[in-house]
Amino acid sequence: MKIGIDARMYGLEHAGIGRYVKNLTHHIFSIDKKNKYVLFLNNKYYKTLKVPKNVDKVKADIKHYSLKEQLKLPKIIESQNVDLMHFPHFNVPLIYDKPFVVTIHDLLWHKTKGFSVTSLSPLKYTAKYLGYRSVVNHALAESKKIIAPSEFVKEEITNYYSNRKKITVTYEGVDSDIAKAKAVNFKSLAKKFSIKTPFIVYIGSAYPHKNLKKLIDALCLLNINSEEVIQLVIISSRNIFLDKIKAYAQKVDALDFITFTGFLSDEQVKSLYQKALALIHPSKSEGFGLTGLEAMAVGVPVISSVSASLPEIYDDAAEYIDPDSAYDIALKIQELNQNNKIRKSLIKKGKKRVNIYSWEKTAKQTLKIYKKACK
Repeated sequence: MKIGIDARMYGLEHAGIGRYVKNLTHHIFSIDKKNKYVLFLNNKYYKTLKVPKNVDKVKADIKHYSLKEQLKLPKIIESQNVDLMHFPHFNVPLIYDKPFVVTIHDLLWHKTKGFSVTSLSPLKYTAKYLGYRSVVNHALAESKKIIAPSEFVKEEITNYYSNRKKITVTYEGVDSDIAKAKAVNFKSLAKKFSIKTPFIVYIGSAYPHKNLKKLIDALCLLNINSEEVIQLVIISSRNIFLDKIKAYAQKVDALDFITFTGFLSDEQVKSLYQKALALIHPSKSEGFGLTGLEAMAVGVPVISSVSASLPEIYDDAAEYIDPDSAYDIALKIQELNQNNKIRKSLIKKGKKRVNIYSWEKTAKQTLKIYKKACK
């Protein structure tokens, strides 16, 4: 069997999907020496990524969600004569009509819509949104199999697409890179970004559904007239949404206790985790929740929203918050800061919880899906 994988989003610069592609391919190639694979890569990884003998690399330096993706990518894929294609994201070209499997990480943009969640003009946003719905509908209807990262996402997909029989849940794993990374010197990192203890960490994008404004409101409540200020460290690559969060923080006079680091390496993230009061995950919509599990693996307590898939993934290993209540978020942060017994309990439960998730297990389940899709 010759299997193609759209790996254009390979790498940590593509956030959660990048980690998914990176870890899934690594573990599939470690397990499966029988099948032939073709990786479709952007220019960077086409040049640098080392692959096993049963894997071919094909350059597909095509921007996501672009017209070229719709028109040019299918031709590149078809030139390789693959028996099955795996698209690890919803963006399957509309004209691609060969057998494929798709991973749907969430259906966020089905629920989160409107001009407040975009930087585009109303006309461009409307056109882009209609395109998005068409592409997702095609991916769901025409795929041989659909992979979902949680039961929550499976139910979301079922609400829009009734054929639940072809949807399989494959939980993702915990990236060992952060756990195994050698942490950089914390003092030098703290000096560089003006970080003072105690502090909590948020890592991820700044899209509106991540709920960072409510988190900032909570920090304002927590730090008003308080002798001990709790700092918020936001690890997020710069984009227009992060700029909006910075502007909001300035508006509510919160910049004195918020630090924006930009993108950090695994070694830097681990250094911050080791000194952090907690990782906080206030999101209103999440298909899996990788960052919380990675924090648990390092021994960091997790404060999580009670929304979406997060309770399913974290179970009793997180302290849960109401994402709509700044008061509740502030209360739970304060509780962890004042009660070391709770922190130790969460750390213990977190380390136990991460053992459930394995990228090797994800890879084995995905291989079974490939086999079924080709029957």
